[in-house]
Amino acid sequence: MIEIDVLKTLQKHDPDGKRGCVRMKDWFDYRGHVCMVFEKLGLSLYDFLRKNHYHGFSLEMVRDFGIQLLEAVACKCICTRTSKLIRMFTDMSCLLV
Repeated sequence: MIEIDVLKTLQKHDPDGKRGCVRMKDWFDYRGHVCMVFEKLGLSLYDFLRKNHYHGFSLEMVRDFGIQLLEAVACKCICTRTSKLIRMFTDMSCLLV
């Protein structure tokens, strides 16, 4: 699975968590569906929406999420298999600012 490989690679090259990458604790296959277990970082999407009276995310929040994602994957130690995808996201970062 490419997603699992990317998360493992990011975690291996950022052991101290300074890049803000989420930590995958484990993963398993359940009836043909890949399930990934992560550290708890805050509210679930449902809890957030419920507290926000079921309004979606603001544009500002989406930009912040995008910037955090780009900063997390900007690590130069990405495996070759995903470097093309990472470069594409890095090149698109100017659109989010």
